[in-house]
Amino acid sequence: MERRPLIGPAQVRLEVEETTRAGALRAAADLLRGDPRVTSWDDLWTSAGERQVAELESCEVCIAHGRRGARELVVSAVRLSSPVPGQNGGSIRYVFLFGIPEAMAEEYLRAVGALVRGCRCDERLAELAGANSPADFARCVEAWIA
Repeated sequence: MERRPLIGPAQVRLEVEETTRAGALRAAADLLRGDPRVTSWDDLWTSAGERQVAELESCEVCIAHGRRGARELVVSAVRLSSPVPGQNGGSIRYVFLFGIPEAMAEEYLRAVGALVRGCRCDERLAELAGANSPADFARCVEAWIA
């Protein structure tokens, strides 16, 4: 059985106008409303808000995750039109939100590790910056984490 992509064009928004990290996280979470892999958006959002958010400020990336409300592993992403302040004094331009079912912790760790490695690579980060459409952005991310 072929694996369903973790992220597709419907889970990506580019050039999002937000001025806070919280607003950017909410924009990423909103992309998962109505996704069939999410059983309860409210549970996903609440659990994502309870978790410590990882920030890779050297590459302007924020990664959050929710451990409730998802039946399958799913990822959403936003690219902000302008960086917003991070929680440690750096800035954030890319926000990724993972919805993680309890039974998929290992797959999540593999995917998030691959995402972090990709974001720390200047060439791969340039791919995200240069993506002209949600489909291009999703293809870049999916290629890293597949």
